[in-house]
Amino acid sequence: MAVSRREDSGKGYFRMRFWRAVMISALLGAAVPVAWYAIHATVGHRWPDVLDTMHCDVVLMVVWPSSVLLIADPLGENLDVQVMAVLGNVLLYAIVGALVWLGVLRSRWMLATPVAVLAVVWWWVFSTFW
Repeated sequence: MAVSRREDSGKGYFRMRFWRAVMISALLGAAVPVAWYAIHATVGHRWPDVLDTMHCDVVLMVVWPSSVLLIADPLGENLDVQVMAVLGNVLLYAIVGALVWLGVLRSRWMLATPVAVLAVVWWWVFSTFW
């Protein structure tokens, strides 16, 4: 009796897909700050008033919650603070991606965990922001 490749791979197949989902989420977490720095470098010098609005700050806090660490470096000269803010976002997106993957695969109730984590993080960020 022949065993199909998918049945033979079993848990290894899902483990590989899990890490792929985590890596994609982490890459999205890195893409947000990279896009912000690219926009800030191109548009920020030409039209600085566009990026200094409250709406832009709110959007930045929603998609890059760890950017609150950039308050420690108002002039943008300390590379360590910027790297910590980017790595914090990568870690946050990877954790949320892992929880979403587990929720989709195992139990729909586990999807409540990333929602709760994001709600707590956004509450913390917005409470310190305003």
